[in-house]
Amino acid sequence: MDQLNRPSKHNYFIIIFLILISVFVVLQLYILSSLGTKGQELSDIKTSQSTIKVENEILKAKVLALKSNQAVLEGLNNNVKVEVKPINFLSPDINNIAQF
Repeated sequence: MDQLNRPSKHNYFIIIFLILISVFVVLQLYILSSLGTKGQELSDIKTSQSTIKVENEILKAKVLALKSNQAVLEGLNNNVKVEVKPINFLSPDINNIAQF
């Protein structure tokens, strides 16, 4: 009679197995949901990082252009005389360009 009232080892194994499976499923859901949100944040950070890199390259190009223009202007200050030349504008109404 003692053997009928006590749960067998087989029942303990099934109960522990079901508890472990349920813990595994809960942990899997938690990990997937947390990684899903972190993945979106990571993608947003990478996108903003790439736009910042592009902006930095544009600003570097502007700085280099200003530096080169400044160097040219400083070199021309005292060495070159600038002469104003007349500009002849062509009228689109005139068909014969040979007159000029």
